[in-house]
Amino acid sequence: MTETIEFQSRVGEDGMLVLHVPLGEMGAGADVVGTIRRVSNPTVFQPMDAEQWHRLVGESYGFCAGLGLERTPPGQYEIREVVGDWDV
Repeated sequence: MTETIEFQSRVGEDGMLVLHVPLGEMGAGADVVGTIRRVSNPTVFQPMDAEQWHRLVGESYGFCAGLGLERTPPGQYEIREVVGDWDV
């Protein structure tokens, strides 16, 4: 049986990568193979301003354009119960 555990870590200022990986049920004496892959362009979250957001939405819509998606009117909903001044 092969089990994969994925995680991310960062190399320290001293150039050392220190790993502490809990192996749970594998326990002591288990055979383990490790692979280290250098990530050349790590993804870092950058907040967007309104202009960037609208551009992203405009560019992303093209993936759905041919699906024939339509927004239908919401319709009328019945009022089930009146509680105080709020309609629920």
